[in-house]
Amino acid sequence: MKIFYKIAGVIFVIGSSLFMNNNFKEIEAYHNGHLISATVIFVPNCITTKKHYNLKFEYKGKEHGKEIGVQSCKELKEGDVIKLRTNKENSVFLYENENPYNNATSFIVLFLFGVFLIYMGFKK
Repeated sequence: MKIFYKIAGVIFVIGSSLFMNNNFKEIEAYHNGHLISATVIFVPNCITTKKHYNLKFEYKGKEHGKEIGVQSCKELKEGDVIKLRTNKENSVFLYENENPYNNATSFIVLFLFGVFLIYMGFKK
């Protein structure tokens, strides 16, 4: 059972660390990024019961994707201009009111859970 705790803990720690790297980029864009206007080029069909859909937009001649909720999916149409916040490299895009700290909190909790599992593996 000890080995299970150790292996699961390491998986949680490594997995949450990998996802946190991208989240740090989002936090940096949230604080230091600039607002841009992007043109929507694809809005998915929102008939199904999925919770999230993938929107495609164009910025500086390049196509990018962004997850949107059902309500936004129904409101947007191709050709609309949306405001997004991005970093200097234009690798991270956030909506104006999107808060990356919600995801960061989840990753920190998963990281701490992994550390706890490793501790339990050595304790027992």
